[in-house]
Formats: sequence, structure tokens, C-alpha cells
Amino acid sequence: MSHIRIYLENFTVSETILLDSQTSHRLKTVRRLKENDTLSVFNITGEFIAYISKIKKNDVWIVIGEQIKSTSNVKLPKFHLGQSISKSDRMDYAIQKSTELGVTEITPLISKYTAVKYNEKIAYNKIRHWRTLAINSIEQSNHLAPPKINNIDNFSSWISESKAELKIILHPCDKLKSEYSPHNFGHDYNLKKYLDTISLSFTKEIAIAIGPEGGFSDEEIEYAKQENFKSISLGVNIFRTETAPIVIISILKFYFSHF
Repeated sequence: MSHIRIYLENFTVSETILLDSQTSHRLKTVRRLKENDTLSVFNITGEFIAYISKIKKNDVWIVIGEQIKSTSNVKLPKFHLGQSISKSDRMDYAIQKSTELGVTEITPLISKYTAVKYNEKIAYNKIRHWRTLAINSIEQSNHLAPPKINNIDNFSSWISESKAELKIILHPCDKLKSEYSPHNFGHDYNLKKYLDTISLSFTKEIAIAIGPEGGFSDEEIEYAKQENFKSISLGVNIFRTETAPIVIISILKFYFSHF
């Protein structure tokens, strides 16, 4: 059986905690744990061993033990993903995989070609669903904290309010006209070429804008550039909206971790 990790926002060593009904059900019924079985609990402060002290009907209590993992010493920039909303399964995939890769913050965006529209109630339920999905993802991926999932925002306000030192908006190379592309239409190395021009040691946060299924409009690209976003292509291939964040975050994490 694989080791079980659960995220708890607040806890202290030696504390006895009654788990919520969903987590209790997963441990007792799905994973079939018994009293005195061990697991680990974690949050931004680190990871701790714990054991099941009591099971009564549908309730599970655990006791927090010693710390077994501290926060990482590797200092990477914070990654803030502005992900345009796509159809449910695609959006779920983008959030799940971005979380597994260690993104710090995710803001779901409404842009010109966003095909999905939510009323207030559905939007509220979607945000709750995405936050739960992010927590489930970090429990499997060895990270210590889930990304902050913000409320849905519109493209222009998110772009204008970004305070990141490095701002990137992805744009397919067949439309791209960038000074960082040697041929004015995008190139496999134009992202690296751009990164080579900036001071990586002073980059504390990276904002990344990903378009919906229909991409960003030319007007949105121009607006983002006016707000100091760089229009970047990932090469001659065009990635799906749920795949693009995986590609760009993986490249950036590798690049900054080897700087």
C-alpha cells in the first residue's frame, strides 16, 4: 500500500484531531485503515508522522507525531498562472497538473474567446471544486502547500494588476511577431532567447497567461504587451489549453533550478 498523505491547514505536534467526514471516509472505507495505522499530515510548515488513535462509526481521529520533512531549501520563483477557463475536464486537468508541478497561485480567467459562462452559484461551486482538486493533487505529488485558487477574474484586470517581475503571455507562433524571434513568426528557442535577456536572480514571481480553446485575441495580446507582458511562443507546435501550462511551467522550473 502506498504511503498516505493528507493536507491539514492547521495542527500542532501531539494534537488529537477529528478529521472531516470526507477524509474519514477515504481513510476508513476506501483505504481500509485501522486504529494505530500510520500516515503523514502536512502543510506549509512541513510534514509530520501521524497515527489513527480512534475510529468510531464514520469518524476518524488522528494524533500528530514528529516532523519528518521540512520545507525545501530550493528557492524558486512563485508561479502565478492566469488560466482562461475551458470546458470542465480540461480546466480540471490544467489545475491538477499545474498543482503537481508546484504552481503557487492560479486565477481562472474570462477572456474574449472563453466559451464557458458561469452564473454566480455555479462559479462559487467551481471554485470550491478546483480548491478541493488542488488539495487532492498535492497529497499525491509530495508538495507541502496547495496553490491559492483565486476567484474568477476577467483577463484585463488580472493583466493590469500583476506585480510579477517576469510576465509571459503564450501565443502560438503562427501569429507571433516578437523581437525575440529571429524570423518574426516564432521559433523553438524564442522562450530561451527571452530568458537569456533577463536577470534571473531578481525574479521572485512569474505570471503566466494561458488562453482558452480559441486562444487570445490580437487585442488582448496587444493589451498585455502594453502592461509589460512578453508575447512568447513555445515553438512551431500549438498546445492545447490544458497542456500549455504543463509545458511552460516545466521549462521554467528546470531553467530556474539550474540557474
